[in-house]
Amino acid sequence: MSTISLYTISIISRIARTVFGFMLLISAYLLPITVEWFASLNLMATYPLLTALVAWDPIHTAFEVLRQRFIDYHIFH
Repeated sequence: MSTISLYTISIISRIARTVFGFMLLISAYLLPITVEWFASLNLMATYPLLTALVAWDPIHTAFEVLRQRFIDYHIFH
């Protein structure tokens, strides 16, 4: 079994997440929407912005760990 390392996201992914997060925030403030949509867009914008800031995505890491274990299982068993 291999050692599981911390999977960081690339600089291109960080830039894309930052742009997408800011687009969500801008649309929340510029579009005539209800309070529920405003809160939802702000909440949805926090995830890509935070993952871009720390350069680590927990969902991406979970999928990488599962993929790595699946590959190790089929190679060694």
